[in-house]
Amino acid sequence: RFLASKRDWVYRRLAEKEVLQHEPVTKELVDGEGFLYLGRSHRLKLAGTDGPVRLERGRLVMPSELASNGPMHLIAWYQRCGVTWLLPRVGSWAERLRVEPGGIEVADLGHKWGSATAGRRVRIHWATLQLPPQLVGYVLAHELADAEGFEAACLTRLQEFAEKDAHAFSVTKRYLRSAAVAALTTN
Repeated sequence: RFLASKRDWVYRRLAEKEVLQHEPVTKELVDGEGFLYLGRSHRLKLAGTDGPVRLERGRLVMPSELASNGPMHLIAWYQRCGVTWLLPRVGSWAERLRVEPGGIEVADLGHKWGSATAGRRVRIHWATLQLPPQLVGYVLAHELADAEGFEAACLTRLQEFAEKDAHAFSVTKRYLRSAAVAALTTN
């Protein structure tokens, strides 16, 4: 009887899972290849310059000498820029949720958008930074709530913010479940 009552739910979840499974997107390190950062596509430019990967006048500039280990250098760029972009937003969200964050880190988290440690440190996957800012903010807010150890009061405050703009949070959750999954499966 219990299984029969959950049949529709199980079939919906299986259908959602099937929709989300697809081949990873493979990017090439060639001039003109597009890489997303905060929802905007930036074309790669291999240049004969020195230094780290950087964003310059809307182009993602990678010194040619770094191209052999390009993916590693791109990830390092996402990590550097991500921490810089996230720091003021951590403070803003922490204040609104009335939580005390233990720090921010951008790292490779496998297939997770973000995570929170027992020490209240929030970790965001570098590929999450490919999403539009409002989606990155949603992940950040969720992880800040998790960093509080799933305390009911904190989750209630996050839910209150979600209800104030219910449509935006609903769209955000759907987007994270579908189209944005490609960001975490990019090679």
